[in-house]
Amino acid sequence: MKLLERGASGSTIDQMLSDMEFEAVSIQVLKASLGTLMKEGLVSEAAPGVYAVASAVKKPPGRTYEVVIEEIYPGVAVVRVNDKWRARLDPYDYNGPRSPIKKNSRFRAVAELYRMDGKLCIRIKEVTQTLN
Repeated sequence: MKLLERGASGSTIDQMLSDMEFEAVSIQVLKASLGTLMKEGLVSEAAPGVYAVASAVKKPPGRTYEVVIEEIYPGVAVVRVNDKWRARLDPYDYNGPRSPIKKNSRFRAVAELYRMDGKLCIRIKEVTQTLN
């Protein structure tokens, strides 16, 4: 339950121990429980020493693209995808940090391309790396 509460950010063993301090859980019981949950595929290691629910760690479906923000207008951004295509990026199609959304910024993202009213649009599911 503690891992579900933390979500995709996960939790270290020390954080879980401090969260479960009132339940008198020993470190041996916690490590054994984590081991069992990992064997069953319910928990995975999101980063070294950080554990999270396996469904929260999985990458979203889609391809990885390199995206460059060319122009920003009220309610929409024009981006270049893989230095080949120009696409429209709407705010509701962007799932990532705000910092890369500025003119001439470059980043890699798991995304999906689609057409709406004859225009190429991009739906960014996760920013994987900022370049610049």
